[in-house]
Amino acid sequence: MKQPAIMKELNALFNPRSVAVVGATDNRGKWGFSTFRSVNTSFQGDIYPVNQRAKTVFDRQAFARVTDIPGPVDLAVIVVPHDAVLPVMKDCVQKGAKAAVIISAGFQETGEKGRKLQDQVLAEARKGGLRFVGPNCMGTWSASCNLNAFMAPMPVMDGPLAFVTQGGNVGGSILRSANEKGVGFREYVSCGAAADIQIEDYIEYFGNDPSVRVILAYIEGLTDGRRFVEKVSAITKNKPVIAMKSGTTLAGSRAAMSHSGALAGSDAAYDAAFEAAGVIRAQTIGEFLDTAIGFLTQPLPAGDNVAILTGGGSYGVLCADACEASGLNVVELPEHVIEELNQHLPDRWSHGNPVDPAGDRDFGYYLQIPELLLPIEYVDTLLFMGFGGFSQLGPDFIASGFTVGPMDQAPPTEEEFMNMVDKILADIIISWLKKYNKPVLTTTFGEMSMHLEHGIYHYASPERAAMVLANLARYRKYLDKIGVTSKPDYDPFRICLL
Repeated sequence: MKQPAIMKELNALFNPRSVAVVGATDNRGKWGFSTFRSVNTSFQGDIYPVNQRAKTVFDRQAFARVTDIPGPVDLAVIVVPHDAVLPVMKDCVQKGAKAAVIISAGFQETGEKGRKLQDQVLAEARKGGLRFVGPNCMGTWSASCNLNAFMAPMPVMDGPLAFVTQGGNVGGSILRSANEKGVGFREYVSCGAAADIQIEDYIEYFGNDPSVRVILAYIEGLTDGRRFVEKVSAITKNKPVIAMKSGTTLAGSRAAMSHSGALAGSDAAYDAAFEAAGVIRAQTIGEFLDTAIGFLTQPLPAGDNVAILTGGGSYGVLCADACEASGLNVVELPEHVIEELNQHLPDRWSHGNPVDPAGDRDFGYYLQIPELLLPIEYVDTLLFMGFGGFSQLGPDFIASGFTVGPMDQAPPTEEEFMNMVDKILADIIISWLKKYNKPVLTTTFGEMSMHLEHGIYHYASPERAAMVLANLARYRKYLDKIGVTSKPDYDPFRICLL
C-alpha cells in the first residue's frame, strides 16, 4: 500500500540523520544553551552548533552560518531573535535542509507586522521545499532517532502515544505527567503557530506510523476545518484521536490569539468537526491523558451498560452517580447472579448493582465476583473497585489488620506487600480482559496510585474512570457508524510489554 506524501515530507523532521542548532551557545542565560544541550545529550547523528561569534559550543566546532557546515543538514533547530529568522531560513534553503523547527517567537501572535514576517519565512521555506514546525514553539521529540529538540529539558520516554500541541507548556505538563505514570511517546511536537505544517498533517503522519497506537492533539485553533475533518477521519477508522480544544470562552479566545495567534472559532463548530472526524474530545488535562491510557490498556466496549463491584457502599454510590452522569447505564443484575451472590455474601450485601459485599472479609471471593458479572451478555464493561493503590498506603494499612497469606504468618514488609498485591491484581485483571474482551477499569484511592504498573492503570476516582469508559464507548459507536467492524489497528495488551 502506497504511503501518503506526508510520510516522506516529514521524515527529516522525525528521522533526521543530522541536526544543526542555529543560535547554539555556551551562555546559560540563552535559550540556545538549553536547546543545544537537549539535542547534544540525546541525538546520535551528526550535530552542528551554529553561532556567529563562537568558535566552539559545548566543545564542538561551531559554524557562523548553516551554509558553512561541511556535511548535509537534514534538520535545523532555530533559536535566534525573530528578526534573524528570515536570513537563517534563506541559508537553510540554500544548504538544502529538509526540515526546521522555529522555536523563536515574535510572529503572528504579535500582530500584523509579525504576521508579515511569518509569511515571508513561509514563502522562503517553500522555495526550497523545506517543511517547518512553529514558529513560537517549544520543540520536538522523536524516539526513533532519540532526538530531544526541546528548548528546555522535559522528561520523555519511548512509548505508543503521539502528541501534537499548540501549547508548549500544556504539552510539557502532559509529558511530565505521562512520564510519572510510566507512559511514553513515539513522537511529540509543539507546533506553536503552525504556519506551515498543520495539526492535521501531524495527525496523518502519526496515524501512518505503525509504532503509534493513540494520538493526542491540544488545539487552540484550526486553519481549515474541512481539511482537518478529511485528513483525520481517514486516521480515526484505525486509531483513536483524542483532542482537547481550548479557547472556548471569550477570555480564552483572546488568550489563544495572543499566545499562538490562533482564531479559536465557535466551540459548537469544533464539536461538529470533531464528531464528523471521529475525534474524542476531552475537557480537561486529566481526562486527556486518562482516556489515552484507557485506549492503550482496554478493549473497546460493545455498548454503554456497566456493572460495578465496590469494596464500600459510599464508593458504590459515587460510581453509580459518575456512570449515569457520563451517559452510561448501571444495569440491573439477572436473578441467577443475585442468587449466586446470596450464597456467599452476608445478608447485608447490596443485593444489586453496584455489588457491595458490605465489609465482608473474604477477599478471595471478592476477586471471583467479576467472573459472575462479566459473562452477563448485556454487561459491556466492569467498573471494579479493586485493591490497586493499597500498596501505596504502606505499613499503616498493613498494621490495620489487612493480611496477604495465612493469618498465622507475620505480615509482609512494605516492599513485599507492594510487589505482591499489585502484581497479583494486575495478572487477575488482565486474565479477565483476555477472557471476556470487555473493559475492566479499576478505581482506587487517589492520585498517588495512578501509575501504569504490570499493564494496569488504576484511576483515582469513579468520575475519572467513568469518563474514560464513556469515551471508549463513544469511539466504538463511531466505528459502528462508519461500518468498521474489525478491531482498530492497536493491541490493548501491547502496553504490558513496554
